[in-house]
Amino acid sequence: MQAEFWKTVDATINRIIWREVTSVADKHMRKGIAKFLAAYLLTAENINNLKIQGIASEATSLANQRLLSAAGYQKLLERKHSDYLDKNGKRIFFCDDGTDRIIVFFKKL
Repeated sequence: MQAEFWKTVDATINRIIWREVTSVADKHMRKGIAKFLAAYLLTAENINNLKIQGIASEATSLANQRLLSAAGYQKLLERKHSDYLDKNGKRIFFCDDGTDRIIVFFKKL
């Protein structure tokens, strides 16, 4: 989805951080750890030094999708899990958390 991201995002954006995975063990959920990780090291100084214009994140879990929405990220791309099929035409992704899609979020800085 990264290649499609660059075709979709505002053409003035040319340097971003791409977040891959945020995961918190069940026993540590609801403690603010994921929220902390989503913002870790994103200080004004680091953003300015690296000339970062935004952050993109591929969210596959419902919890991460909610976290990013609450943090001000905007949905940029969506793919339903049913769009991903193996060579026999069978669905590849099955999630047990209630989500049926992968969403690429973007937050302009």
